[in-house]
Amino acid sequence: MRLPTSWAGTFLNSDGGRSRYASYQWRPLHRQPYGIDVRAGLALGVFDGYPKMNGGSWFVGLLPLLAVEGKRVGANFSLVPTIQDKVHGAFILQVKFRVGRRGTESIRYP
Repeated sequence: MRLPTSWAGTFLNSDGGRSRYASYQWRPLHRQPYGIDVRAGLALGVFDGYPKMNGGSWFVGLLPLLAVEGKRVGANFSLVPTIQDKVHGAFILQVKFRVGRRGTESIRYP
């Protein structure tokens, strides 16, 4: 069983400004076609940097999430809804690369 994950980062938003985010991801739906992990769920996050949303300060967002992961490479897909004239809708693609071991199965403790 895989635990929920947390992420934090920064990006250039559709208003041309810098946004920061932190999110907690819950992906309870899981399939493994052809040895590829496919998980679906929700991401609950906080975001800033949108001048028309809460004066550019932090706000909470809930987004659908689809994660596809192979042995070394994966991707996350999500949709951001348009919120009036405050936040422009978007399709999110995050590419991720696995670094190091996949798990702790081979670690031995004395």
